[in-house]
Amino acid sequence: MVKPALAERLSEARVQHGEPASRATALLGEILRREHEGDQHELVSLRQEFSRLHAGLFEAYMATRKVQHR
Repeated sequence: MVKPALAERLSEARVQHGEPASRATALLGEILRREHEGDQHELVSLRQEFSRLHAGLFEAYMATRKVQHR
């Protein structure tokens, strides 16, 4: 289930450049917004970057998705 309100709040978060966890949080907001657009190619790219930035947060996010890619 996508939480549009959560995506909006994440976009308000202040990104601290040079901090991977901060960038990952902002990227999660972008991913949640893009899921509504249905651009799968862009989502794959964003998810790969997200995974590199913060593996634990990425795993938690993927556990909430209906289809998991391995």
